[in-house]
Amino acid sequence: MPTVARLLSTGTLRASLFDELSAVSPNVGVTSTGTFYCNGIQEGSASNLINSTPMRITSDKQILVYDFIDELSPIDQGVNPMIVNLYDNIGSLATYMNGYLSEYKNPSFYAYNLDGDATYINDGGGDMYDGGNYTRPWLLSGTQYTGSSNSGGPSILSYANTTQTITDTNFRYASVSGYTQLGLTHPLMLIGTRNSTGNPVGFQKEGNSGADGFGTLASGFIYNGSTVNGFTVYSYIRQTYNAGDPSHCDLYILLGHSNWDSSFGVINSYADPVSSGGNGGYLYTSGAGVKNILSIVTLLSKSGGVQVTNAECQTVTDNIINRVKLYFGF
Repeated sequence: MPTVARLLSTGTLRASLFDELSAVSPNVGVTSTGTFYCNGIQEGSASNLINSTPMRITSDKQILVYDFIDELSPIDQGVNPMIVNLYDNIGSLATYMNGYLSEYKNPSFYAYNLDGDATYINDGGGDMYDGGNYTRPWLLSGTQYTGSSNSGGPSILSYANTTQTITDTNFRYASVSGYTQLGLTHPLMLIGTRNSTGNPVGFQKEGNSGADGFGTLASGFIYNGSTVNGFTVYSYIRQTYNAGDPSHCDLYILLGHSNWDSSFGVINSYADPVSSGGNGGYLYTSGAGVKNILSIVTLLSKSGGVQVTNAECQTVTDNIINRVKLYFGF
């Protein structure tokens, strides 16, 4: 029966269809949907393909060359030939998304000062923080870091890491926004995922709010398992506002897609009370089947303690999803 390469990573454009196929047996062909196949191959590895290179034929008769392949699988077993390796795309996705930072800002966005180092904000201007916005992945250890000060635990993430970086064994992340000491890079944003099955994926934050236990808490889901633009979406906020100081609104997002072969588990969320004086919160998914989930966290704000509304957070979420979709071509 025909077999189809299971594609696991995005690649680059190569020469024309007929030039690439000229050195291959007549059993090579293209389906009506543009999928490369070999009629004569029932099993094998990348060496069965052209120059040992995994690839896909696009509708305009071009060949996309892929980084690697794990198997050849029968078409009638339902293997999706468009599976893309999310883990290997974190760095390049962050670079792409960086070109559209203005789309991720709420209206009347407060351009907080980046006056700490690349891992936290000291004051932010206007007493937004008293040393806050420390960000970590949800760790394999399961330790929660959502207190009102930096507890000094492991894997505090750096917004200066615009190239993909690994921490906590296999959590690969990158900064979308980058980091400028004097504060021209907004909004702060990180993306990340793991390349394993059954490990938690998401972000958590801790640190001290300038509101000193005053103000109002806004928290909850913007999307709770909704399908948006082809993605399964969980979007959650934790915000302190109405204290006179600039509001700080942490927007957490988890994205899954069939073309990543994504699988969610239990969805876990938390918002530390404003009475604790911090900015702690998290959103992550956990469970034996969790795999190929993109996690995102970004910091929104308005001056004077004005609330970033749920509708504005939804628009930011939608804009982020749109850019992820355009990058992958889904």
